[in-house]
Amino acid sequence: MPVSDANAGVMISDVTTAGGDNALAAIGPFDGNDEQGGGATGEGILNSASGDSFDVALGFDADWKWLGSTSGSGTGITSTDLKNSSGSLSLTSPITGPFVVSLKAGNKVAKGGGFVFYLFNSSQEISSLNFLTQALSSKGLSHASLYLSSTPDTLTSGTVPEPATMAIWLVIVVCGMETVRRKRFKLA
Repeated sequence: MPVSDANAGVMISDVTTAGGDNALAAIGPFDGNDEQGGGATGEGILNSASGDSFDVALGFDADWKWLGSTSGSGTGITSTDLKNSSGSLSLTSPITGPFVVSLKAGNKVAKGGGFVFYLFNSSQEISSLNFLTQALSSKGLSHASLYLSSTPDTLTSGTVPEPATMAIWLVIVVCGMETVRRKRFKLA
């Protein structure tokens, strides 16, 4: 079920895939800068009660990590349409699965600015998005940020899982194999 903050004028259609698919959900706007502290501000909102509607929309508790922004901090997303109220965003690697894009224009919601998060979850690779900043009073885009879920459900194309994640999966597989072996031994 699509989620948005209708009172703030946030529409899931403000950010769409190149194929025209709307975001699955949207939350915001929020005061400040989502990429502050290397994305810590945005991560904090997404991983708190404010981001719970995204977990409901996905059906699992996601752990969001900031990857980067169009301002040149981090990696993952670029745009030639900064300062415009509409345009396109390019993902440096196609993404399959859940991800969040935020749009920021200005710092204060009371002055028509702030930032808004848009949730996507696609079984097909997404490499570009179109945006409108109408939820931010159609101000020019300051930057867009990209957030990925670090849960095992989310892998980007060409991404290799972290060693700790691989170790956890290895332990789960070994435990499962041991359980099957014990059941077979009892039956024999």
